[in-house]
Amino acid sequence: MRFSIGFLVLLVPISVLNPPAFGQGSGELIAFSNPESLASRTPILIAHRGGVITATAPECSLAAIRLAGQDGYDMVELDIQATKDNLAVVFHDRNLEEDAGKKGRVSDYDRDELIQWPLLGTEEKIPTLEQALSLCREIGLGVMLDFKTEGAENYYRHVHDAIRDAGLHESTITITSRKAIREFFMIDLKSPIWFRVLDGDDPLSKGRYAFDRASAFDRERIEELHSRGLLAIPALNTFHYPPETNLRDAARDAERLLELGVDGFQIDSVYQHFFGLPRRPLPGFEGE
Repeated sequence: MRFSIGFLVLLVPISVLNPPAFGQGSGELIAFSNPESLASRTPILIAHRGGVITATAPECSLAAIRLAGQDGYDMVELDIQATKDNLAVVFHDRNLEEDAGKKGRVSDYDRDELIQWPLLGTEEKIPTLEQALSLCREIGLGVMLDFKTEGAENYYRHVHDAIRDAGLHESTITITSRKAIREFFMIDLKSPIWFRVLDGDDPLSKGRYAFDRASAFDRERIEELHSRGLLAIPALNTFHYPPETNLRDAARDAERLLELGVDGFQIDSVYQHFFGLPRRPLPGFEGE
């Protein structure tokens, strides 16, 4: 079984989940070096694809980030890519055409040009990393950073400085295990390694987290993680489940994993009502 381990930086009735009080949207930033901060938020809720997605708040937009804070998430996943001039923007897909109506990739354009373009069907623009981090800091959201593309050394330096300048170095983790992050980041940005390190006595494993799809977590694995001081953070994403049973299967996983004591979830917003957050439809979602 392949597990990603990261450093720290239905018709099943939904009511059966009996969600605890968390995701209160207090505006107080999560701090991964502070056990009390983590314990008070168990389970930690992380909004996938840049926040809460609606018809007017597309993925990886500032509007989606605002809704994540409004609805009560603890963190938001930010997908970032390097521009032609080695700066970072928040954008998920490799190609621009579907979401921005432009040909080519993010790396084909300078940042100042990219951020002028609206995301299709909305008034939202492609955000810079600085804009997204500033908003997260303002509304009290931690960050799960996903580096979607490689970049030159100055790109990684730019990302490092943006996190530091936003004051989010205690509230940021990453699901990307690139050597450049270890080489160029002076702040302790938590980056992933593989689960196999736990097969031996690895002193570096302490303080990391395990991240994978929900099906990879069972009681034995979760107990092993916790015995080594690791957090267990499964993902509930729409592409993990078949359309005909999507909500049912995701709800069962959420209930099972809550009972087993996982520490957090990265979720698509169509599932957020499982955890006591407002019910929101997801544009284009056809699952049942």
